[in-house]
Amino acid sequence: MPDIDITGKIRCKDTIIELDPHPDSFASFDHSFTSPTYVAPMMEQIDNFISNGILRMP
Repeated sequence: MPDIDITGKIRCKDTIIELDPHPDSFASFDHSFTSPTYVAPMMEQIDNFISNGILRMP
């Protein structure tokens, strides 16, 4: 969610999770799910789902 979209950021605040960009990512446009930024959070969610059958949001 771009910071310029203030209305969208407020409307969707319960579903937005902000992550720090991975050093190897293209930080100014780090949106692709294949970005290194998303690897660890996705693996945590997948492992949690496999182990517990639920998704846990930070």
